[in-house]
Amino acid sequence: MSKIIPVNITTTEQAVTLDATYQFAWLRNMGENDVLLSDHCGIVAGDDDVMTVKAGESGRIATSGRAVYIKTASGTSTGEIHAQNFSDVPFKSKAKGGGQSIFVEPLTVTDNGVYTAPTGKAYSPVTVDVQEEPWQPLQDGYSNFWFELTDDTLSPWLNFSAKNAGATIDWGDGSGEVALDTLTPTHTYSKAGRYVVKVKGVTGIDAQHTAPFTEYIKVLKNVELNNEVITLNNSSFAMCVNLENFICAAVQTVGIYCFSFCGKLEQCVFSNSLSTIFASSLNYCFSLNTFVIPQNINTIPATLFYYDRYLSNITIPSAVTSLGNSCFGYCVSLREIHCQPTTPPTLGTTVFQYLPSNWMCYVPVGYGDTYKSAAGWSTYADHILEEGQTSNRAMLAKFNSAKTDESQDDMR
Repeated sequence: MSKIIPVNITTTEQAVTLDATYQFAWLRNMGENDVLLSDHCGIVAGDDDVMTVKAGESGRIATSGRAVYIKTASGTSTGEIHAQNFSDVPFKSKAKGGGQSIFVEPLTVTDNGVYTAPTGKAYSPVTVDVQEEPWQPLQDGYSNFWFELTDDTLSPWLNFSAKNAGATIDWGDGSGEVALDTLTPTHTYSKAGRYVVKVKGVTGIDAQHTAPFTEYIKVLKNVELNNEVITLNNSSFAMCVNLENFICAAVQTVGIYCFSFCGKLEQCVFSNSLSTIFASSLNYCFSLNTFVIPQNINTIPATLFYYDRYLSNITIPSAVTSLGNSCFGYCVSLREIHCQPTTPPTLGTTVFQYLPSNWMCYVPVGYGDTYKSAAGWSTYADHILEEGQTSNRAMLAKFNSAKTDESQDDMR
């Protein structure tokens, strides 16, 4: 069961009243101006719980049986409020908080991306782009750059450090594959949308922030590199603030600051081809929860994971011989470190600075005393266990005491 309410929207805030039958409301913006959507009155653009629904798009909020509130950012617009239960959603939409959802259970979808409502449903078909949502690796032999343009006629810029004969690029808008005749190609799109740019025949990526700062690095969402790309140079993807996923097949070298300040990066996957990674490559990646360090890495460089505040566990491969200065500094959620080398790696300064008070480093069975007596490591003897061991009461009491001291220091 659904309910559709046509609305004319102006800069004056209006309430659309719904009853408790409906758990969610979708605003389909059918006009030419952005609409602000909220579940409370007093809409202010930019508030965390107020979303902007652009022209031609749809937005979703939970209603909990209350009214929803709408107004335009400027000018006027028209649209429809689709009030429905969760399972009845008629089209893809952005949820409050920026998430993306597709629910197709009650619908069918044709090849051109048009959802068709079954007979008897109260809503109309809605045309959407279903190509890459949610994103999945394309696995087609190309390097794929998936990005979302939020404004018309933006010119994304890709920056390559090497080009082989026969290199090609397809900008993903139906214009076809063309020869890559420059290492810094640009392309202007006729409309906003989601595009996958496919590139073949290049061996390295250079810094993307040499492109117009406010454009390219803000729209890049996902990257998958083929086995031709072996080098990511310094700052290749630094400050790509909306980059969420990165997968590569054959990269051997990652330059300094490569992913610095990629605050939404959740998945970053390298193969064992990677043998060299430079300092600060993954620092300030606030959303990175875990990372698999390739087996061929022998040095964890300085500040590699600095301020990755949601990193919760990490395994240090057996080939590693040194941990650089502050490589785990300010990883405030890092409670488990699994250190595989039987010879304790040399430690730089402040390697474990500002970890949780109860962080533990698990070392190979039979090597606990070796680590506890090693230079630098002896300072952290209370945090060292052999694999399979668990904290004892004395350790837990000490950790709890340290946590209390930290809290008091914070209060001061």
